[in-house]
Amino acid sequence: MSDENQQAVDSQQTAEQQPVFQIQRVYLKDLSLELPNAPGIFLEQDPPSVEVAVDVGAESLADGIFESTVTITVTAKIKDKVAFLVEGKQAGIFEARNIPDEQLDPLLGEVTLAQRAFDQHFPRPKDLFSFVDTDEGVTSQTTAALDKTLAPFPDAVLHTKADWVSERAGGIDTILNIFYVLLALSVVVSLFGLVNALALAVFERTREIGMLRAIGLTRRQTRRMIRYEGIITALIGAALGLPLGVFIAAVIVQGLHEMDVTFSLPVVIITAFAIVAIIAGTLAAVLPARRASRLNVLQALQYE
Repeated sequence: MSDENQQAVDSQQTAEQQPVFQIQRVYLKDLSLELPNAPGIFLEQDPPSVEVAVDVGAESLADGIFESTVTITVTAKIKDKVAFLVEGKQAGIFEARNIPDEQLDPLLGEVTLAQRAFDQHFPRPKDLFSFVDTDEGVTSQTTAALDKTLAPFPDAVLHTKADWVSERAGGIDTILNIFYVLLALSVVVSLFGLVNALALAVFERTREIGMLRAIGLTRRQTRRMIRYEGIITALIGAALGLPLGVFIAAVIVQGLHEMDVTFSLPVVIITAFAIVAIIAGTLAAVLPARRASRLNVLQALQYE
């Protein structure tokens, strides 16, 4: 008889230790609709943008009794105005006993949280940037105070506004440097083309150059003439290429205006490119000008 009583007690204890998860009640806790900008918002013609935020909360009502609440907020905006806001709360009362804490979260399923709800429920959100505005500006005292505050966070890096802008612009500077290297290669290639064009011009105008030499054109003046032709040819290319490049850049910037990208005309760089074109034309004309100045006058006049 005592063995039967002992087995009954053990069975009862075993039953009490079994995990229990039961839904007791499911009900609609709250439902609201707000139209803060009605009726004027109905006259807007632009399509609305809709944002959906889901928030999950749980509260202990008694030992082993919990209330779980799912809040869904739907916000529709037209430009910066709220067209309507719908918020609904679905709640449920459930019994959960003998379940480890780490196993309670999977029972709720995967939930996507809005940024505000994430920051509210998690004490250490991983923000990419945090901006601090100080009344005194950038001083050694404020910098020391911020460094002391950030000491427990080794992955946080403190920058001033100028340093942050310089760091963020570093990637763009790298891309621009790559384009400058490609531009330098294109200038080298164009030099060969310009040399070829001037050399052909000298060959085709051999008789004309001989006649000019015969009526008194000096070798120095011949070299200067070919040099000027090279410079004028290079400047014509620059006069066509630079405005076209500025126009294309303005079109691209106009397409990126939503990202706060503004157009700025780099007058100094454009002037530098024009000077590079003059130098390139001068260098390209060196060999053709030398050949033109060394032509034999009699042979040049007989050239067909």
